[in-house]
Amino acid sequence: MGRRVMHGRPRLASRKGVVVAGAVALLALGITYAVTQRGSPVRHASDPSSTASNLVARPSTTWGGVYPGNAGPVGVTAFERYIGQPVAYVTLFIDSSDWKFVDHVQGYGLSAFARKPYGIVLSVPLLVADSDNTLEQGAAGDLNFHFRHLAQGLVAMGMGNVIIRLGWELAGNWTLWWAEPAPAAYAEYWRQVVTTMRSVPGADFSFDWNGGTGEQNWDPSEAYPGDSYVNYISMDVYDESTDYTANNPPVAATQRWWQDSVLDGPYALDWTAGFAAAHHKPMAIPEWGLMDLPDGQGGGDDTTFLKDMYQFITTHDVAYADYFNGDDSDLTDGNLPEAAALYPVLFGAERARGAFTGPGPPPQLA
Repeated sequence: MGRRVMHGRPRLASRKGVVVAGAVALLALGITYAVTQRGSPVRHASDPSSTASNLVARPSTTWGGVYPGNAGPVGVTAFERYIGQPVAYVTLFIDSSDWKFVDHVQGYGLSAFARKPYGIVLSVPLLVADSDNTLEQGAAGDLNFHFRHLAQGLVAMGMGNVIIRLGWELAGNWTLWWAEPAPAAYAEYWRQVVTTMRSVPGADFSFDWNGGTGEQNWDPSEAYPGDSYVNYISMDVYDESTDYTANNPPVAATQRWWQDSVLDGPYALDWTAGFAAAHHKPMAIPEWGLMDLPDGQGGGDDTTFLKDMYQFITTHDVAYADYFNGDDSDLTDGNLPEAAALYPVLFGAERARGAFTGPGPPPQLA
């Protein structure tokens, strides 16, 4: 099979730098507080206990979340209306273009998300574009003051208990903090940041180690900072593959690709679940979504992918799983009609009312 390309394009500027300077928000993406089933074991495919007979699907009200695009809290409310129930988490991003967004977090709209009834997973950059700082400088403690300012700002806004997704997608060479060339420096820098942020009075942060984005050739555990510095172990998942071509369209290729690459591929979902279980941490999926890409490598309006994600999330101890409702993954802009109709059935109010108990998709939708 062709290599899986989850996040195969540099997207920091377009997809991830969702911080609007000025009065509008500087974040984007939805997950939240570190309160859900911390420390519970994660079951994964290699675990003999992970069978359809003994896994019970959990209601999405306990873990379901969203990234709301640039719309801020209004976007969260609109997504809740679409699925017919509240979200549990919201994933957001701090702009990675300049240190000012980290140092002066109070000035860029994040306060609009303070004291909401959902948790926040805040994606925080380790390096920024408008700087020549390095992972090695961070490992030496030279950049700690930025994160002290960040922690102080969050506490002042009443957001001292958010989940910090620090240096996300660390295995991706499209990130400014790509860990593969210097995994030891990445891990030490992480420890420096966590220690610094925890030391701020009023801080009660949790930390999400976002190690992988699917099948890849490098073991992200080389950059793992240690159990004392991590609360969640996570992976991002998108319906995007080089296997998808005009002669091998997504509907025909998805199931084989899902099993070989997304589930069982090197350092993919099963690996992440197993690594989390081995370290006694809950697993999370801070970003996941369909991909409606003009180059044909996105699954597009692919309901099979939604069913596969439903199967995995509801039969594993996933603390939070936030749908990326923006850019090429948007379910509410009319471009993915079949998936848009199915998503609320699997993950929204109908499922929460107990109509479907899993594991797996409802039989009538198979």
